Amino acid sequence: MANNQRTTVSNTISSELKLQMLDVPKKVADNIQPVILADAKICNIVRSGFANNAISTSIYTTPADKDFYLVSCNLAVIKDSTSTSTSTQLRCVIDGLATANVLIIPSITLTPQNAFETINFNIPLKLDRNSSINIVNTTNVANIVSSGTIIGYTVEPL
Repeated sequence: MANNQRTTVSNTISSELKLQMLDVPKKVADNIQPVILADAKICNIVRSGFANNAISTSIYTTPADKDFYLVSCNLAVIKDSTSTSTSTQLRCVIDGLATANVLIIPSITLTPQNAFETINFNIPLKLDRNSSINIVNTTNVANIVSSGTIIGYTVEPL
């Protein structure tokens, strides 16, 4: 039965999905379970923003009438040697928690620094409706520039 199912699945993958099945050992092939994501979402939101010194910048406000899912985000920061007690965060609202830091880049005090971080979520994060996604710089002495980008998609309510 396993061979028959594997052959049927292999034929379906080859013919309908135009994918080539590779020869794999029988023990491995018996355990392969092809998965087709039938409800794939297309990212329709890409936004970027910049923040200077101790300023917060809104990148995007999630819709009030749709669900928004965050798929990927990044932060970049450049600072000079006079900046003290600095960090840069990408903040959003998840389940009412207004200071959910999705990504943080801490900085080294009195040291020039540049950094770039990216997160790709295997399972997208559902953010609260009608909430802001912000880049937030914290610093006691300012000379810091940061930027951030978010990628996500919206879904109509059921």
